[in-house]
Amino acid sequence: MIRTAHLHFTIFPIIFIAVIFLYLLNTAVPILLLLLLGSFVHVLIHEMGHAVPVLARSGGWATIYIGSYGDRSASFGFRIGRLKLWIKYNPFLWFRGMCENG
Repeated sequence: MIRTAHLHFTIFPIIFIAVIFLYLLNTAVPILLLLLLGSFVHVLIHEMGHAVPVLARSGGWATIYIGSYGDRSASFGFRIGRLKLWIKYNPFLWFRGMCENG
């Protein structure tokens, strides 16, 4: 029990925990999601900067890996024309990438 200015009230631990959980849910989670999405977009644009000259000049293929340096395991891939994209399932790895020609 907490006494403040002759007011008697009890802070229930479950309510306190719920308030903290809701605060984190409304602030920390969106910030984390924005950081992960921003990292993905940043790496994708950077690697596209390497892939576009390969696609424009040589007529060859370009492969972009997001989340790894050429490892296709635990990734999903798809193709857009002569561009292949491999993206790791784990978004915490999306801060790195690689572009490979050929």
